[in-house]
Formats: sequence, C-alpha cells, structure tokens
Amino acid sequence: MCCIKIAVIGSGYVGSSCAVLLSRRHEVSVVDLNAERIAALSCGRSPIGDAEMERMLSHEKLDLSATTDHAAALSGADYAVIATNTELDANTGRLNTASVESAVRAVAEHFCANEPEAGRKPPVIVIKSTVPTGYTQELKARFPQFTFLFCPEFLREKTAMLDALHPSRVIVGYDGGECESAARCFAQALLSCVEAQAVPLLFMGTAEAEAVKLFSNSYLAVRVAFFNELDSFAAHRGLNSASIIKGCCLDPRIGDFYNVPGPGFAGSCLPKDTRQLIADFGEMPEELIRAALRANEQRKAFAASLS
Repeated sequence: MCCIKIAVIGSGYVGSSCAVLLSRRHEVSVVDLNAERIAALSCGRSPIGDAEMERMLSHEKLDLSATTDHAAALSGADYAVIATNTELDANTGRLNTASVESAVRAVAEHFCANEPEAGRKPPVIVIKSTVPTGYTQELKARFPQFTFLFCPEFLREKTAMLDALHPSRVIVGYDGGECESAARCFAQALLSCVEAQAVPLLFMGTAEAEAVKLFSNSYLAVRVAFFNELDSFAAHRGLNSASIIKGCCLDPRIGDFYNVPGPGFAGSCLPKDTRQLIADFGEMPEELIRAALRANEQRKAFAASLS
C-alpha cells in the first residue's frame, strides 16, 4: 500500500507503541505536551521503558518524529490517531474522556485554521483511547466535518511493543458506508507493519468495537478473580492450589492462561474498564462483573491477612 502521513496524539503505552509500529512503513509524527517523553523519542529512547521499542528505535529505519507542537504534527496528516489516557473518575464511576475531546478540538482547530486553504480534506480521526460505549458516535455528532474510526488496542504494559508487532486481532470500527474506505486503509496500514502472519481483521460499528475492548478486559478481570478465589479456597482448606489449577486448565475449554493467583488485579486497565462497563450497563441487570470486583476486594483483604 502507499505511504500515508499519520499524527499520533499521546505518547504513553498505546500512543508510542502505535507510532513506532506505523513508522516502519509510514510517515508518523507524535505529539504530546509531556516534554520528557517527546525528548526521549527524539533521542531514540522509549518513553515507557519498553525494551523492544528501544531496539526498534536504535536499529530500524523508522520515519518517526516527535514534537510538543500540535500544528507541526498535524500539518498534512491523513490520519490523526488519538491515544491519550482516560482515567476513571471516582465521583462518576466513568472514564474521564476530557483528554480525548481536547485532542479532537486540537485537530479541528488546526484544520479550520490551516488546511482548507490548501484544498486538503480533513484528517480521519482514529480513537485508540479506551472510551465508554457509544462515545465515538457522540463525537461524530458534535464534529460532523470529520470521519471517526475506533480502533482498540490490546496491549500489556510490560510487553506493549511486542504485542503491537504481534496482535491477536485488528479491529476497526466505523459507522456509515462513506467511512469504509478510510477504515480499510487504516487497517491495511497497521497490517503492513506487523510481524505476525494472518492476523484476524474485523470491521464493525464503532460502538461494537468500543464494547469489545471493555468486555475483553472485563472477562480477564473475571478470570483473574476466579483463580484467585480458587487459591483462597485451597489455602483455607489446606489444599495444593497449583494441582487444582493444573487439573482444571488441562480442559481445553478452560485453557492455560490468566490462571496464576496473585493479590488481586490492579494496574491501569482492568479496574477502570470493568467499572466503565458496569456504568454502561446502566439500569440493565448485571451481576457477574460486579461480583468480580467484590471478589477482587476480598482477595486483597485475604492476601493482606497472610502477610
């Protein structure tokens, strides 16, 4: 496929991994207000301490630049990828999407001020930040001049770059037939840069793609809580937890993954994504994910009592 110009807004785990990946075949400019991260990328260092990213920055020929100036990054961009962090708001129990909206406004302001005179089309906006179900459609209603896609990431913090190079699947959400070509082009841009072979590619609506991200992480949270509860049971009864887990996980329907007991899930993804999904359920009956959160708190208390 032909080379496209991509601006990536945000240089955290998702943004930096996506930018380095795409810069293998395309012109990519990363923009972030965090000057330390931009300085790291500009000097060929990973801003997230990722070893594989360090290797790529040092040894691969990448078409990558980094800046704190939105105008410089967005100038002439075909796609603007938004990969800003969305933290959980403790007061509302929902993800705070202010950083995403701020990024969209920056794209809109830049385009209105500079690009129409050059006869350019507005860049396609690709949301990679984790957001509530239906949020991309809300953005489209408020910024109708742009084409919006939602492309979830499934990266682990310790292996973000490797996961980007070897994705389990690529999902691109779009709404309306006029967005299909933009969605297919971006999907091919990603696939042209990965090392994995025969990566499953799925197209769906943006709300469905948003739900995939939330339900995927919520399932992992439920699974972690399940095996932690198994381990608590074994400890209480004086049983060998590892033997029980091995016996269960040899069943191919269960599988041998996410089954190592720990003090409870934490980090930046599972807690906030499960709570956002609960918020998305609204008044609809929902028990399993809430139960996983309760079980996780009980596990933390149990682990603390043993220390």
